[in-house]
Amino acid sequence: MAWLWRGRVAKATSRVEDVKVSLSGWIVVVGIYGVASLATFGAYGLDKRRAVRRGWRIPERTLHLMELAGGWPGALAGQAVFRHKRSKGAYMAVYGAIAVVHVGAWAGYFFSR
Repeated sequence: MAWLWRGRVAKATSRVEDVKVSLSGWIVVVGIYGVASLATFGAYGLDKRRAVRRGWRIPERTLHLMELAGGWPGALAGQAVFRHKRSKGAYMAVYGAIAVVHVGAWAGYFFSR
């Protein structure tokens, strides 16, 4: 009977270790999205300020690359807070595609498990 108990304890310990590894991976993912979103939000604010003052602008390609790198939630917040880039149809189409790719990739990851 003791061998049965030891086997269950070993399996439970293994599951706890799996959760620890899994959790540390998620902390990294959330951190990457958080940092990228803060940077993208700041870039939107800076670009809006420069647009109002008619100064040097951040290229749209750079903003899109920041969104693609995980900053799309920060871009969404920046669009709302600064009322920036929302009326540009072509820009919003690319932004929407980037957001759909991210959400679709995570949905695929979760539903495939």
